[in-house]
Amino acid sequence: MLAGLRQAVATHLLPDRRQTNTTPPAGLFIAGTDTGVGKTIIACAIARLLADHGMDVGVMKPVETGCRIRNGRLFPVDGAALKAAARSEAPLSTIAFYRYRLPVAPHAAAQIARRPVVDLSRVAQRFQTQRQKHAFMIVEGIGGLLVPLSAQYDLIDLILAFDLPVLLVARSGLGTLNHTLLTLRHGSDRGVRFIGAVLNQTTPRRTLADATNPAMLAERCALPVFSFPYCERKSVSGGDSFVLALARAHRTPTAQGLLRKRGRRRWKRNKKAESLQQWLFRIVKKTTGFVVRTNAQNGT
Repeated sequence: MLAGLRQAVATHLLPDRRQTNTTPPAGLFIAGTDTGVGKTIIACAIARLLADHGMDVGVMKPVETGCRIRNGRLFPVDGAALKAAARSEAPLSTIAFYRYRLPVAPHAAAQIARRPVVDLSRVAQRFQTQRQKHAFMIVEGIGGLLVPLSAQYDLIDLILAFDLPVLLVARSGLGTLNHTLLTLRHGSDRGVRFIGAVLNQTTPRRTLADATNPAMLAERCALPVFSFPYCERKSVSGGDSFVLALARAHRTPTAQGLLRKRGRRRWKRNKKAESLQQWLFRIVKKTTGFVVRTNAQNGT
């Protein structure tokens, strides 16, 4: 019954494009395997990169918990970072509109504070409005796929309703293989369109797990896997270090490919491989036709 209700809502709000002959919205949904894995860092870096190259980028963080109190009102730190990163003039109320004070799952935060729970139809309607105004949308999720938004819906239901391709962000350290593969398997079974994975190094010290996990994951999934280097989280929205890291995050070959190379274990990043920045430019061109002009293309 619950699964049927979820499908009915998603179908009613965003009908199957095969029946309506419409193209899917251009953009990315930045999902994570957990909280604190670096979704905001990656989302802000992508938004700033595209905005700096002249693209009209719309951003959303529909649900945010752990909001601070500012001028007597709940202030969404992540939503504000996205707005600044995209150089957006949109009101913050259109970017982050379900806000909760407690740093727990949205459904629990709403119940404890006796605030309105997340209304999936309302969120989807706002997304539809925003996608008409921008060439490319970047939407950041909250927690993992099964974080409860309400008694009926989880984050995965929101992803399916938006019908955006998903870039999955995970920690690069110990334990991430299990978390990431479980997320990919469940999401794919439900119809989520994963198009890539980013393993974000969340601590300054690079461990053996940080070095080997990307290749192990690339060997077990048919997705491009990128290793995002550690960046200090000082100014998430406007930090140039995050944008530059997109160019330093290279696609990882499989572990077997690394082992075959000269017969030795070579876990170093392959600087000749496609970078996350180059990959993003390809995605943008494919979905919008917008060609990002780099300095090399302009001869400068």
